[in-house]
Amino acid sequence: MSQADLEALGPQGDEWWPSLPEFNVGFDPAPTAVVGERFWVVQSYEQVGASEDGSVQTTLILFDDETSATEGFDTISDASDGDSTTLDGPAVADQWRYFSRSTDEGPYETTLRFRAGPIVGRITVFSERGQAEPQTLAGYFAPVAERIDDLLGGRLSAAPLPQDMAGRMPSESAGETVGPTFGSAVIPAESWALADLTSDPQAVRGRLRELGATELGLRRYGLQADPDHIVEIVLFPMADEEAAETWVREFIDAAGGEGALSAGDTGGLSAFTSYDGSAYELQFAKGRFVGDVICFAPFGETSASCEEPVRSLAERWYAELPEG
Repeated sequence: MSQADLEALGPQGDEWWPSLPEFNVGFDPAPTAVVGERFWVVQSYEQVGASEDGSVQTTLILFDDETSATEGFDTISDASDGDSTTLDGPAVADQWRYFSRSTDEGPYETTLRFRAGPIVGRITVFSERGQAEPQTLAGYFAPVAERIDDLLGGRLSAAPLPQDMAGRMPSESAGETVGPTFGSAVIPAESWALADLTSDPQAVRGRLRELGATELGLRRYGLQADPDHIVEIVLFPMADEEAAETWVREFIDAAGGEGALSAGDTGGLSAFTSYDGSAYELQFAKGRFVGDVICFAPFGETSASCEEPVRSLAERWYAELPEG
């Protein structure tokens, strides 16, 4: 589901912002092993504004074939859909299941789980107001179904990064020092604002726009040294050198205290922190560009195996990155 789809179909009144997309190879977040998974992606959107009521998340998993996808649909449902109430809803795809559940600790969850050929996926609405209607989920699925059909028919492919952005991302040889590339994308400032630890996304987006960064480059790698971890890099094209320095100095001030790590050969405007072991993040400025490298375990505890790869990739990227 795209941001345009959600803005047309979803609840009105607030802005819908995309979170950082997730590209995953070799990860299986289900409690039980799922045979035949090749690749899966996740895209979430959050409602930001006066009501800030909910979020929508779409997951797509590509299997080896329809047989393994059918088995995967059942395996994932059995492993992940416990403590839920099955709902009646419109027929979609080859297999489908609507369900809802709530907990004392989080928002109400309503999900459509589906299989379309060799692809298994889900669309989940989280809301403090209660259950979403199955018809709403079916409406969200309609544009997803069209894109799945185009993908399986060879009519849909991922758009490459713009050349000026692609030329400033780490080279293939630099990335190989960390691990395999999972995926790359252009993301809006809103995506970074949602991930920022200040928990004030509107202020962060305003700050990025003020400094000239409206579109950022994202790439996700697997970590060769520890397959339970991933490494993400983000390129911030700022308005000028002064804007890049301003942004990184704020990171340095936040990360440069007790527990700071050596940022290696990444220039005079850089800092490296481990956030007490929860994630390892290094940020630097070079010319009008800011580079950010972070490593963590998406479904477990982050380990110190992140430290050296983050520093090594940041050093290689810094050396390669043109200033202009």
